[in-house]
Parts: sequence; C-alpha cells; structure tokens
Amino acid sequence: MHALDARTVLEVVDRVGSVDPCRAAVAIAAAASHADEALVATLPVAERDRQLLALQHVMFGPVVRCVSECPACRTSLDVDFRLDDLPQADARRHGRVETSHGAWRVTLRAPASRDLLAVAMIGDPAAAHRALFERLVEEALLAGEAQTPDRIPAAVAAAAIARLAATQPDADVEVALQCSDCAHAWSVPFDIAAYVAAGLRGHARELMDAVHLLASRYGWSEDQILALPPSRRQYYLAHD
Repeated sequence: MHALDARTVLEVVDRVGSVDPCRAAVAIAAAASHADEALVATLPVAERDRQLLALQHVMFGPVVRCVSECPACRTSLDVDFRLDDLPQADARRHGRVETSHGAWRVTLRAPASRDLLAVAMIGDPAAAHRALFERLVEEALLAGEAQTPDRIPAAVAAAAIARLAATQPDADVEVALQCSDCAHAWSVPFDIAAYVAAGLRGHARELMDAVHLLASRYGWSEDQILALPPSRRQYYLAHD
C-alpha cells in the first residue's frame, strides 16, 4: 500500500464530498488500491476496511487520535490507540458461514459494500435489515429441500446472523473508554472509513492552503505546487 499523492488526495476528497459514507469508503479504498470502484464494492466490507487501515497507516501513521465525551459528566476525553490494537481482518473469516437451526440449514456470505448500498434507501430499519439478510443467503434448506430466502423464519435468520457476526470480530469495532474525572466506563464505535475520510479532508485543506500561499508568493500553478515532494513544499512554505 502506497500513500496517495497530493493530486489524488484532492480528487478523492472532491469525489466523496457529496456521497454517502459507504460510497465514500469504496471510492477511497479504490483509489488506495488502484482498483475499479465496482470491484471494490464486491469485496467483503472487512476486506475493504483492511485496505483503509493500511492507507491510514502509510499516510498518517500507526496512532489513532480522537476525542470522546463522557456520557456521565460531559468531560472531554482525548483518545489515543494504535491501529495494531484493532481486530485484524482475516480473509478466512469472510467466506461462507453455515448455520443449522432445527430442520433448517442456512449458508450466508459476508456482506459487501454493494449489499449495504442496495438496502440503504429502505426507510424502515427492520425491512432494510431483512433485505440485507436475504441478499447474503447463498443457500437455504428445510429438511434438505431448497427454499427461497424470503421463506426463512425470523428465528432462523437471527441465528444465522449471530453466527456470521461471531466469525467477524473485526466487523463492528468498539473502543472501551473510562473517564479520568468520574471513572464512568463506556464504549464507542470506531468507524475506520469515517476516520480515514476525515483525515483525507483535513489533508486536502492543508494542500489547498499550501497551493494558495505558494501560488500567491511565487506565481506557480496548482499542478506545479502539487507535483513538488512534500518536504520541498514544506520548505518553501517555511521561508518568506
């Protein structure tokens, strides 16, 4: 995994500025892996996020820094942890998962970005959840007879989903926190896609500020400034 160059950072940030978070994650992962977005959208979400973790590491380092507010006393807490502390995606976890429940046997695959996008416009959360489940069904058997996904009872679906979730500890990452003032303990979700997107937006603002200053000072074009190695841009910015 290589860092995105300055021009690509600006192009990606322009691209994802008005799209939903899932599409943004796909676009960023595609840029990082030099792959087509349609192909990235077919990858398991955990694999997509593994690519985003790698991009975060090469562009911004191994430490995550963010802020959380204690829900008990409203103290602002600085949160630092290393990317290596997060559960790591394992390709072996994201294949087909088979569940038996009574006379039913259901096989699910791990969700991909295209699955999340397909159900994103369903307004009812329960209906969206069910639609996503049915998309993930690769095989459903009742006493050995093939069944369509819509015939799977809710209890069987719940068991299959729980089994799939148990095989993917890296899918929904939560960070355990404790307030330094009141000792209240809680946990917060960590969304690597949102974190990387925010980092890229901040980096894009820095690049645009650099273009503005150097263009004003030296009369260089945006392309000339962005083509400079980062160390040389910083040198020129630091010298009047």
